[in-house]
Amino acid sequence: MVTGDVHSCARKTDGTLWCWGENQSGQIGNGNTVDVKWPVQSGVGTLDNDVAQVALGSQHTCARKTNNTLWCWGNNSSLQLGVPPPKPTSAQSRQCRYQPSWPRRDRYRAWW
Repeated sequence: MVTGDVHSCARKTDGTLWCWGENQSGQIGNGNTVDVKWPVQSGVGTLDNDVAQVALGSQHTCARKTNNTLWCWGNNSSLQLGVPPPKPTSAQSRQCRYQPSWPRRDRYRAWW
């Protein structure tokens, strides 16, 4: 389980991602911007049950899938999702551009 400023997420043992909390920027990843009191599955249709790791920012979420692709959604005001344009992406997660942080290949960072 990981927490951001206003939302939390947990990766279940089956590889699905479940999130809850404030959702004004779409950081929950369930296709809308309505706050969520109870866990809902995030990234249905894009993440499915392939989540290996998850990290949360203040109002955005990133997940690394088992195939090592990185998907991010939520607040993008500073291009923190690694994709243009700088506005929230609430409908679904989007694949980000990333590069491994050196010298450790098991750590990732978004870039633009």
